[in-house]
Amino acid sequence: YFRGSATDILARFLECAKKFNSDNIVDVEGDDIFTDPLYVDKIVEEMENTKLDFVSGNQSSNNFDSKYGFPHGIVPAGIHIAALKKICNLKISTNTDTGYKEFFTKYDFFKTKFIFPESDLNISSNLRLTLDYEEDFELAKMLFKKLGPVFSFDDLLNLFNNEPELLQITQSIIQKWQLNYKK
Repeated sequence: YFRGSATDILARFLECAKKFNSDNIVDVEGDDIFTDPLYVDKIVEEMENTKLDFVSGNQSSNNFDSKYGFPHGIVPAGIHIAALKKICNLKISTNTDTGYKEFFTKYDFFKTKFIFPESDLNISSNLRLTLDYEEDFELAKMLFKKLGPVFSFDDLLNLFNNEPELLQITQSIIQKWQLNYKK
């Protein structure tokens, strides 16, 4: 394990990569408990087999819904260490805990790629699969109760398509989260 800066995730990633002599970082965040291993593997494959600087599952800085890729909480980010070094040398902020991905995607300084769902199933624009609020935790408990401990993104989508009322559990916090993220 590695512990670094509590507020500067980019510096933490860089120091971790140095400690473990890694060329790439794959960020599977602790509050994204529904991250699908299939997409972790796809991020790793992209980072190992291309000259990309950054790979993620969402091409929007502000919206985490299906028209931009995946809902929030399913796909990690992959970062090449050379790009991470550039960002750390250029950035002024020491608080990069939320919104660090924009350092790689906002301008055309880096080679980026966004992967998209390999599913024909409907993905609701109100679907959020992360643990930021109590409502997220309530939804998570319900999903694990219904699906058990091992399931895929498609299993989640099937459940939400069959029981759309589950989306109501987190509906009230979507705007609150978006406002907090923009800060």
